[in-house]
Amino acid sequence: LVLSLWAGRHSGVADALLLNSPWLELQLSSVARKTLAPVVGIRAKLSPHVVALPQIDLGFYWQALR
Repeated sequence: LVLSLWAGRHSGVADALLLNSPWLELQLSSVARKTLAPVVGIRAKLSPHVVALPQIDLGFYWQALR
C-alpha cells in the first residue's frame, strides 16, 4: 500500500492505481461490517500492537506482521 501513499502525494502523475488485496475491507456482509466496525475500532485503540490474526502462515508473512 506504499504505492497508494505515493500516488496521493503525486497527484496527476498516475492515471489509475489498482489495489489488489483481500484485506482492504473486512470480508463480511455490509450489516456485519457495520456491526463489527466499532468493536474493531475500540480493540485497535486499546491494543494497537496486538496482532489478532489466526496463525495460519508460520513463514515469512507472519514474521513480517510482527
